[in-house]
Amino acid sequence: MVYLINKNMNNKKNSFISSNKIIRFKLGSKAADVLAVLIYKYEYWDNEQRLSKKGPHDYFFISLNDLEAETGFSKGVNSKNIKLLKQAGLVHSIQRGLNLPNYYAIDKLAIEKYKEQHIGDFEKWQKELREKNESPYNIRKDENETSRTAKNSIQEVKKESATKNKSTKNKNTNTFTNQASLVNAFDLESGLEDIIFNLRNCNDEEKDQLALLLFNYLCCLVPSFKSFTMSEEDKELIIRMTDSKIKDYKLSSKIINNVNNIIAGQKENRFGSLFVGLSEMTLNYENLGL
Repeated sequence: MVYLINKNMNNKKNSFISSNKIIRFKLGSKAADVLAVLIYKYEYWDNEQRLSKKGPHDYFFISLNDLEAETGFSKGVNSKNIKLLKQAGLVHSIQRGLNLPNYYAIDKLAIEKYKEQHIGDFEKWQKELREKNESPYNIRKDENETSRTAKNSIQEVKKESATKNKSTKNKNTNTFTNQASLVNAFDLESGLEDIIFNLRNCNDEEKDQLALLLFNYLCCLVPSFKSFTMSEEDKELIIRMTDSKIKDYKLSSKIINNVNNIIAGQKENRFGSLFVGLSEMTLNYENLGL
């Protein structure tokens, strides 16, 4: 289980809502967190005996404002993930009309079947991750120490000159030890996954701003990229990769792996190296129809 903090609950024993790992694996962290909140609300209204029977399901209502307050996600993100959960058959909804919150139903039987159906893929993925050789850049340290080291590294790294920002071709011959890579790998990938998710789900007006946010995040992970500024070529590469069908967590995991390889000197010290291997992954997804 992964836990989603619910800041609106007064009861301390209920200050966390658990989201299922298999759901996160298959549908993404945002969808799993939204489902966790809907399950919590369902159980709350069930205890209050205020569910409404409509056809085969028991419904409750929650407004998008309440859902945003519980999850911390925007209304647009919540709506898109509810649609994803409905497509998977885990959630049902009834539209009540203008300015009225929708009715929602949780299909617990479908959720259990979904988890059973995909647990094999999830355990295989877990096993493959755990069997990977440990990188010297992922050595675990005291959490406070690593966070402080990462912060200081990003602040103190020297500003190196870059060419006129053909960053995907630009090489920086000076290498630095990437202290940021000592931070818990899950935190790095989770932060990157969130930015990728938001970029994929934003409107056209927000796309340039979020592409720049992703560019700056990546450059902070590789201190020798600190002096880079985003070129049109960089932006096009970022958008092309994030527009692919590769799942958020797999995309972020591959990029973090490339970060470590750049730091270790196993890949060229240029911005484009962050995306090495992703074109092949994109083609595989398209060929498989995923």
